[in-house]
Amino acid sequence: MRVLGSITNRIFLASALLAMLSIGAAVYFVSARLTTQTEAELQSDLTEAATLVNDQRHTQFDNVTRTARLIADLPKFKAALDVTDIPTLAPIAADYRLQAGADLLMVTGRRGELLTLAGEAVSRPAASGSREVALAMDGKVAPGLWLHPRGVLEVVSVPVTIGLERPDMLGTLSIGTLLDDRRAAQFKALTGADIAFAMGGVVRASTLGPDSRAALAALLDTPG
Repeated sequence: MRVLGSITNRIFLASALLAMLSIGAAVYFVSARLTTQTEAELQSDLTEAATLVNDQRHTQFDNVTRTARLIADLPKFKAALDVTDIPTLAPIAADYRLQAGADLLMVTGRRGELLTLAGEAVSRPAASGSREVALAMDGKVAPGLWLHPRGVLEVVSVPVTIGLERPDMLGTLSIGTLLDDRRAAQFKALTGADIAFAMGGVVRASTLGPDSRAALAALLDTPG
């Protein structure tokens, strides 16, 4: 199928290219060459779609951040992490991931070492040594984006501490949401526009299928 050709044959079809360069990544809606009037009408529709996508992503990220902080403060979770009891910690992490509806839940220890990872597989050395984990070790809430074989993981890492006046750092907790073809389809149902997730100049997932990725990648730097 000729991807660009199919775009020109529809009035309301655009590729929402989420250029994942930072957590506040811009959403680019790229339209084909249409008449001035049609472009104006399409731009109005796409502006509305962009607002819906951004609102949905911000809400989703806020919920994930809140959930991560709540889990990191649970006594049961802290107790298992404090003694570094991995056989106890691993099923607890897996259960909390399911309850949170997250695609990934990762726990590191006092030195940033990986203790357990539940859910979607990522490059473990890269993930546990990531910038987000390092920032969380410094007591910060850190958002980030990690590559995944099926798309991009939108991740938030939070510190896990014990004590109030002089907090003792126990480790970090990272929760991730996978931006893949399935998630793109959910955004399309919300906006009516085709969606693509891109990172590092490469389209990682979309509603248009794998065959469209090269054509969409060529549009990443194209003004829309």
